[in-house]
Amino acid sequence: MENSKRAHARGPDCAMGYEIAEQRVPGGGSLRLPVWEIYGEGIRQAEDGLLMERGLYLVQFTGEARGAGLVLTLNGAKLRHMEALPSERERRLALQGLLSLTAPAVLRAENNGEKEGLYRRTVMTILRLH
Repeated sequence: MENSKRAHARGPDCAMGYEIAEQRVPGGGSLRLPVWEIYGEGIRQAEDGLLMERGLYLVQFTGEARGAGLVLTLNGAKLRHMEALPSERERRLALQGLLSLTAPAVLRAENNGEKEGLYRRTVMTILRLH
């Protein structure tokens, strides 16, 4: 996994993870976002997702999917306000929402369908607001 970590230069903590190549994800499986650009100390790459410290975050996810949907999870719990239901057709996904964390938590993007889905050009961006 590639990971780029830069010094925090008086700005908000933020991170962007992406995978441009096509990936097949089984139903219930997590998407791979192997390349991360992380700025600041409040967000870190974890083995099973992205670890975020306490705070208020703006989270955005975009990508293309075929035969699947997507849901963002926080410590394994599905965030229903950040979900695209499964669909057989090819489509562009765009999810956005705020997360207020009172304790550190792990964020992941998962295929919320029962079947394998095809994803490409996936990007997740996280901005810590405070």
